[in-house]
Order: sequence, then C-alpha cells, then structure tokens
Amino acid sequence: MVKVAENVYAVMGLFHPLGVNAGFIVTSDGVVVVDSGWTVDSALTILGYAKAASRGKSVKYLIWTEHHSDHIFGSCVFAREGARIIAHRNAVLFLKDIGGIKNYVEFMKEKMKTESKGFSVADVVFEGVEEVEPDIVVESER
Repeated sequence: MVKVAENVYAVMGLFHPLGVNAGFIVTSDGVVVVDSGWTVDSALTILGYAKAASRGKSVKYLIWTEHHSDHIFGSCVFAREGARIIAHRNAVLFLKDIGGIKNYVEFMKEKMKTESKGFSVADVVFEGVEEVEPDIVVESER
C-alpha cells in the first residue's frame, strides 16, 4: 500500500505483475474502493489495508473502472461488507453478454488452461468468486 495523498491510497502488485493497481479513498462517511482485484485474496488484501488506514470505517462503495477480470473478480468481498458497486453501463453490458461473473470465471479458467497447455491453477485462483451485479450504473460517456 502506498499513500498517494491525504486519505488516498494505491494498492499495487496484487497477484500478478500485469494486474490491476487498485486503491481506496478514506472519506468522513467511509471508504470508497477503486477496483477489487483478480481474486478473493486480492480483495481481502485491499479490504485489510482499507480497514487499517481508515481505522475500521466501512467500505461504502466499490467502483469498477472497467470490466476486466482483474478489476472485478474480488467484488463479492466488498458486496458482503455492504458496499454498493458502481459500474459503467458498458461493464454491465459485457457481463450480460458473457452470462455474468460465474460464466466469466469459467471463460478465464478455459483461457488459462489453453495458455498453460492443459495445466491450470485457475480452480484455486478463482475459488470463492461469487456472482455480483452493480448497484449503481453510470450511463454517461464522460
């Protein structure tokens, strides 16, 4: 975790080197998390940092910056904490087209098997990923 500015933190190096750089902002009302990480463990790491930096404040919102798996697969951790998920309509449309996060996980498992010639750690990597949907959809292109 890196403190970027007062009450603004970046969480980098989650799970794999090309993965998302997540972060969070501590407000007077609670914490706003930006991207959840690729795995449940990544999300738990972000949550732990957020709880520590905020002195135990609850996570109010999780913002998806895009639909890629490393930005959204840990979302169930924050949903269980009561956070409201905010996403752009394009992310919602992508998930609708692919059949939801569960189908997206299966797609990624197959992709990882192919890329690693039949061997996959994906079953372990994606263990615990649950279906979630955004609570707030941003319609604007800006």
